Amino acid sequence: MPEVYVRTVEDTPLYRVDEVRVWSSGRYKPMLELMLKINGRLVFVRRYDRVDAELVLPKHIKQVEEVFERGYFCLRGKGDPLKEFSDPLEDFTKIEDTEVQGVKRFGGNHREYLAAFHYLIWNRELIEEIEKRLNKGGDLEG
Repeated sequence: MPEVYVRTVEDTPLYRVDEVRVWSSGRYKPMLELMLKINGRLVFVRRYDRVDAELVLPKHIKQVEEVFERGYFCLRGKGDPLKEFSDPLEDFTKIEDTEVQGVKRFGGNHREYLAAFHYLIWNRELIEEIEKRLNKGGDLEG
């Protein structure tokens, strides 16, 4: 989606929130965009429409402030990326690079109850453990 930067709404050492306008349904729609500051670079998390900006964005900001030191951010899931391995995972579950070196996106689905999960991870040991488990075929709990 083409977007137009409007202004920075909030800028902290851990994250930045920008107001943007995103082209949707033939017009520009105002949205907020959350980005984490990792390794001196901005990593896109997600966009929030007006409703989500009031309901979801404050929860995500609180989560960033609480768990940033652990080296991951949970957009959707059980709250800990390794806990996602407690149930069999779909084959399309993957960990992939982001626009910032050393930061990965880990996402997929659980096979039995189709619960999706999505994380941003920058803790190197955690990334290596997830890659190891995925290469083993998603072994449960290690």
